[in-house]
Amino acid sequence: MSDNQKDIGDAIKLVISELMDRVMDRVLITDPFVKEAHHAKKPLYAALVPDEIFKGSHFERRFVTPFGGVWEKLAKVVANRSSWQMNQYLLEATEPMRNLYLR
Repeated sequence: MSDNQKDIGDAIKLVISELMDRVMDRVLITDPFVKEAHHAKKPLYAALVPDEIFKGSHFERRFVTPFGGVWEKLAKVVANRSSWQMNQYLLEATEPMRNLYLR
């Protein structure tokens, strides 16, 4: 594995770690699933569906929603870390095109 690939991998891990830290903070500390509050707000749902299902749903919503923005951050991280490789590729790919325009 090249140093650049390791750098990209480390940057991706950092973005994912930051997301998971925020999600876990929200799910466990800021906005935890409180069984009693759930039963008070939605007694019919609480009677029909086990609390574990709603607890999982509570976590899932707090994970999936912010993950949409993470895709954009991951794309930027990869693009920024591999810009030299991309620029090199573009130079090589556009060289034949330049020859067409110079004729």
